[in-house]
Amino acid sequence: MSKPIIAVYAITKDWQLEEIKATARDYDVRVKDEIRPEDLKNIEIVYGWGSELSENIADLKQLKWIQKDTAGLDAIPESLRKDKDILLSNMSGVHAVPITENIFGYILGVARGIIPAMTSQLESKWDKSIASNMFSLKDKKVLVYGTGSIGQEIARTAKFFEMTTYGVNSNGRSIQTFDHTYTMESSQKILSDMDFVINALPLTDESELFFDKQIFANMNDSAYFLNIGRGESVKDEHLIEELEAGTLAGAYLDVTSPEPLPESSKLWQTQNLVITPHISGNVEHFRDTIYPIFKENLDSYLSNGTLAKNEYNKKKGY
Repeated sequence: MSKPIIAVYAITKDWQLEEIKATARDYDVRVKDEIRPEDLKNIEIVYGWGSELSENIADLKQLKWIQKDTAGLDAIPESLRKDKDILLSNMSGVHAVPITENIFGYILGVARGIIPAMTSQLESKWDKSIASNMFSLKDKKVLVYGTGSIGQEIARTAKFFEMTTYGVNSNGRSIQTFDHTYTMESSQKILSDMDFVINALPLTDESELFFDKQIFANMNDSAYFLNIGRGESVKDEHLIEELEAGTLAGAYLDVTSPEPLPESSKLWQTQNLVITPHISGNVEHFRDTIYPIFKENLDSYLSNGTLAKNEYNKKKGY
């Protein structure tokens, strides 16, 4: 009888792979390139994910646990995400610091005139008028949609700059790193007072296309919108309209819909918009950062069939 398979699709170091094999001696541990079509029926655990798995989910008859190597689970088919017999876990939290660094890279770039200066440099232009639009972050107000690990790291960093922090979550519950918290609905009344509005929400039915003309119209003309959550949460044409009309000061998108963003997208040519290709969570030691989460969950799973951390809540959708 064939051993159940642990399919390793995440990029791992040699020592990590050897440790998985030593820990799970009753399993056949294979990396992506070693998995044949006939092996799919014996896969019990997947670390990471691959498009070929999505294309052959009917063959994954023994699948019991997927440990995604990213925070998002979008790549996993909905039928598997909703299957009550399959455990799901992600890497929520590991991206919080680098994403926050990107957020404040942009915020400091606009506040301290760096981004407009780069535009002037491309035109070989010494433009002292940039200084008239510079400002300090002290006492500025930042509203973060999503008060999980990423939102809390953004708030902690904002407090360093003596900003006032506002957070939005499902029920408006208090979170230590935020000065004030609201629900999605009640947040509408404070949008006009915010200097920065940041989306750090996972994609759910409630957050899909949430950031639309109404949200942007309620923001003041000097405010900035930043999205590091999901591209599907933003109505792109409405954001473009506001930026082109000058009724938003600027925007930063690290996520778009679709990805990659096609050359034909109007976003590329929109004024006062900075786009990065979904890289804000990247760090040079990524494999060392995510592996301990998988290893801790693997130990727990092999011991009692449960996961130690970062289990996906199928009711909430994140």
